[in-house]
Amino acid sequence: MKLHDIYGPTIKKNTFDALFVTKDTEKGAEMIQIKRREIGMKPLFIKTIPFIFDEKGDKISSERIRQGVISRDGINYYSFLTSKDTFILPEELRRGLRRPLGRVFSSLSELPAKYTNIIPGVCEFGGYPVHISIGDVITSELQKTRIKPAISIIDGKTQRKALNDIELRSIKQKDCLNALNEKGMIQVSAIKAINTLFDLGQCKATKQLYITGEEDLLTLPTILLAPLGSYVWYGQREVGAVCVLVTEKKKEKVYNLLKQFV
Repeated sequence: MKLHDIYGPTIKKNTFDALFVTKDTEKGAEMIQIKRREIGMKPLFIKTIPFIFDEKGDKISSERIRQGVISRDGINYYSFLTSKDTFILPEELRRGLRRPLGRVFSSLSELPAKYTNIIPGVCEFGGYPVHISIGDVITSELQKTRIKPAISIIDGKTQRKALNDIELRSIKQKDCLNALNEKGMIQVSAIKAINTLFDLGQCKATKQLYITGEEDLLTLPTILLAPLGSYVWYGQREVGAVCVLVTEKKKEKVYNLLKQFV
């Protein structure tokens, strides 16, 4: 239930018996008690509960979970991703990573409406779901649809062959960020740049990261840092376009994959 003021439904319905609050919201509970007495409603039982903190000592909150910053168990994803300079893909994981992480589309010409319609209550840029593209071809193809990626990560290549100047100019932004990320690795400079794109806030302006090296594996940290409810797109050779809906379960899967990197 959306709250428009401090009282919410507590002064409209007499079906409440108790109110659980934190130190931050104790004053609001007092205001609710006063208002209920004024209008002849019975007072509520008020219980102050302690905060639970994440591994960095910051409060765990539903807002930070929705923003994609932490798990509900207090894992701070950015801290995990920057805990070492480089994540190197082990050979034994390569085959597993060939399995698509999300829904596969052989064509982007007729996408379901849910990918383009306004969705209240989810992470959104300008009222629409957040779409993030990883790769030059998928970024170019999405730009031709009703989907305009709010964030894109490119490296100026497709199937490890450099794009020509015309192709690159059609997708590369003049004010893009730049970072280094070598093949088969996830490097901390790329992690920090991706996090900066998310930290720039939700707005209609598109944002882009240009990678010197290779961006293929950056799909994983992007999913881990993305807000819940957003879509991460990447292309997979001989498969098609893969769309990953970012959920808590999907973040957990990616986190467990990255823990196996060396």
